[in-house]
Amino acid sequence: MNFNNFDSETYRFGDDFSNCQRTSNCCCCKHQSRSHSQCCRCNNLQGPPGPRGPQGCRGPEGPKGATGPRGESGLRGTTGPQGPPGQQFIPEFNPPSSSTYLEGQLIIDDGQLYIVNTNNPQGDPPTSPDYTLFEGPVGATGPTGPSGSGPTGPTGTGATGPTGPTGTDGPPGATGPTGTDGPPGATGPTGTDGPAGATGPTGTDGPAGATGPTGTDGPAGATGPTGTDGPAGATGPTGTTVTITGLTFSTGTAGDVTGITLLLSDGSSVSG
Repeated sequence: MNFNNFDSETYRFGDDFSNCQRTSNCCCCKHQSRSHSQCCRCNNLQGPPGPRGPQGCRGPEGPKGATGPRGESGLRGTTGPQGPPGQQFIPEFNPPSSSTYLEGQLIIDDGQLYIVNTNNPQGDPPTSPDYTLFEGPVGATGPTGPSGSGPTGPTGTGATGPTGPTGTDGPPGATGPTGTDGPPGATGPTGTDGPAGATGPTGTDGPAGATGPTGTDGPAGATGPTGTDGPAGATGPTGTTVTITGLTFSTGTAGDVTGITLLLSDGSSVSG
């Protein structure tokens, strides 16, 4: 043991070393030394603290403690805002159930979406006016979502709000199939004649028809006025000279001479 640095003025034999933290092999703790005139320094005299050492590694997590008792229920909070409306279930068209359909309800028939126009509609959706076709095919019905499990909120006591404005018209429905032709209508009055068309080209002459019977003579026409004298004709050739001999004419009433035969110079004769 090293006693060279022992302070004899501070620590004497017989001092109270009840708080000494030295190990039991100290030569003089709690008793006087028999072999030394000085006592060893005890650890109850603590010097100034040294610098803090680096943080050690985190130890392993201890075992989980037992669950404590359940605390008292807190005050009930205010009711939250109303959530968005859930998806409406759209049934397939079923004739026996159609009497329960209500105006505005949606149904599906043959892959098409229809809206019911009146309570207790009649007929089938494709042909009845009690249904209106929505544009476009309808996808398959999705699975039913899980039921909500939250507590039912308190019933409201406020006055009913005013009715909202009427929504805009939906898109026009698809054009229905063309109906069968109706019976022909009565014949309308004859229209006025249109303007005459242009004259077509003259056709070729057909064969001459048979000569018809001669018609009866018409009445004689009135005699026309006497025409003017025509120019004098050329002088004709000199006629045959007639020689009459041996005739004696008596004076009397002029008349025709008969029973005379004239012998012409050319050998011919003229009787009168």
